[in-house]
Amino acid sequence: MTKTSICVASPLLTLCLPLNQVLEEVDVVQVGMLAIFILAVLCLVLELIPIFATSILLIGLELWLIFNKGHVWFRDLSEIGEMGN
Repeated sequence: MTKTSICVASPLLTLCLPLNQVLEEVDVVQVGMLAIFILAVLCLVLELIPIFATSILLIGLELWLIFNKGHVWFRDLSEIGEMGN
C-alpha cells in the first residue's frame, strides 16, 4: 500500500506544483516530463509493476501528457487559441 501511494502521489504532486513560478523557464510539457520521469524511477526502483508494464504505461502517459492535443488540463492555456490557426 505504501509503495503504491508513493508511486502515485509523487508524480501527481509534481504536476500540481507551480514550478513555473520557481523556475521561470519551465513550461507545461517539461513539468509533465518531470512527473513521468519520477513515476518511471519510482516504479522501477520499488518494483511496483513489472518492467514491461512500466514501459507501456510510460509510453501511454507521454502520449497523453506531452502530445500537443492532449488533455486540456495539461496544455498551456495561452496556446489554445493558436492551435486552430
